[in-house]
Amino acid sequence: MDVANRNGGILMDKKTAREIAEKLLSINEPDKVPEGWFTVRDLAKIKDVSYSHAGRICRELSADDKIETRKFKINTPRGFYPIQHYKFP
Repeated sequence: MDVANRNGGILMDKKTAREIAEKLLSINEPDKVPEGWFTVRDLAKIKDVSYSHAGRICRELSADDKIETRKFKINTPRGFYPIQHYKFP
């Protein structure tokens, strides 16, 4: 049971504190990207084209519903971010 202390904060039992801490720590875990899903950067390397050209192609194919799109949280140089991935049928 949560009880307010004299400073206005909330006191909680150890179990509740542990559950909150585990949830906060799991926020910074990357998603498991299934096999067959690629980022624009991956596709640009595979096809040996520029990043911008690969991105344009992916956007066009996605708009025509010719490829699947989904965001996965991955580790980038700036931290964990949801990045668009593409899967060809």
